[in-house]
Parts: sequence; C-alpha cells; structure tokens
Amino acid sequence: RTALTCIEPNKILVRGYPLDEIMGRLTFGEAIYLLLVGEIPTPGMGRLMEALLVSFIDHGATPPSTLAARNTATTGAPLRACVAAGVLGFGRYHGGDIESCMQFLDSGLALKREGMGLREAAERIVQKCVDAREAPPGFGHRFHTRDPRAARLFQMALELEVEADHIQMIRAVETVLNEES
Repeated sequence: RTALTCIEPNKILVRGYPLDEIMGRLTFGEAIYLLLVGEIPTPGMGRLMEALLVSFIDHGATPPSTLAARNTATTGAPLRACVAAGVLGFGRYHGGDIESCMQFLDSGLALKREGMGLREAAERIVQKCVDAREAPPGFGHRFHTRDPRAARLFQMALELEVEADHIQMIRAVETVLNEES
C-alpha cells in the first residue's frame, strides 16, 4: 500500500488524482511537487519547481554519479544499469547532502518553534557544526563560491512570494557563515 499511487484495471491515481486528468494540465514540475508533497502546488510554487528541475541540467561529466554512469556505459551495460550506477553513486558528499541539509535546517526551525529567534537558532546550529569540525550540510560547493543556480532560485522564491521557513533559515545561516569568514 502506498499513498503515492493507486493502480487498478483501467484506473491510475497519483495522490488521489486520475493521471489521465492531470496529464496536460500540470507541468512536469507541478506533477513532481504533487507526488512529493501530496497537493497541487500554487502557481508560484509550480514555477519554482520547474526552475528547480531546470537547475539540474547543467551537471556535465564531472559529478561522481555522472562518472559512475558513464563508466558503466563504457562496458556496454544497458541504460537501466548505467542509471542505477549513477544513483548508487549518491552519498553523503554528493546527492545525499540534500537530506542532511534538510535535517540541519529542521533542527534550526525546531529551535525557532521553541521560541528562539531566527538568528540565534542559526548561530546555534552553525556552532554545533563548528564544534563537530564539520561543514554545515548543504552550504559550500566544490566549484562555485556563490552558486548561480541557488541565487536564482532564492530570487524566484522571493519574487513568487513562496519564501517559507526553510528559506528564511537558509538566509539566516548564510548570514552567520558570512560573518564568520
């Protein structure tokens, strides 16, 4: 059983919506949002999701998962094996950092819900990383000092008025990190 899909003879539901009815009505980004969140996004959130998906297309041959997929392809393996090799290349420092970052931000938002100010919560979670001699997950990039994709997504979130708690925590953490450098 899953809440994601229901497949019966002549019927396919995605989060309770008939797939044939959302086809052509939702963009790919909106459909991914529906699948992940369980609700149809607002127009602004849908646009942001589309931009997020576009931001992924720049990854050339250098990311570890891409190298794994390409190296597997050189063996003559079928496409599904090449994709699997790429996905299996995700780990703490590549691809998996997204989940760690979400947990990091959630810990700051939990402090905020307990009554701590946003800035103080950001300082606390950054200090915890400093004490553990670890970089805050999701902050910093091996190539960019200021990732243009992230800057544009943050700008769009502000313009589309979908800047929520996690983005506010990111901005607070960035402020703390910039002051420490």
